[in-house]
Amino acid sequence: MKKFLQLFSALFAIWLFLWVLTPIIVRYCPPLAHYAKVAEENDIMPGALYYTDVPVSAESERNNRDTIQFLPHGPRPDPQ
Repeated sequence: MKKFLQLFSALFAIWLFLWVLTPIIVRYCPPLAHYAKVAEENDIMPGALYYTDVPVSAESERNNRDTIQFLPHGPRPDPQ
């Protein structure tokens, strides 16, 4: 029973922070308010873990892969 109560308390704390406290913080913090406005304008879900449909994300991923693949000392050997 004690473990169940701890789990319920942790889930309640997470819910309280994400759906009650975060909107209050965003309202009074200009950088977060700007982020929320931009996310809403571009129809971005801030809770998503990875955005594949946002062009900037796709470009960033390509650049990261190219950086690792084409290092100054040459491409890394394929580990097989």
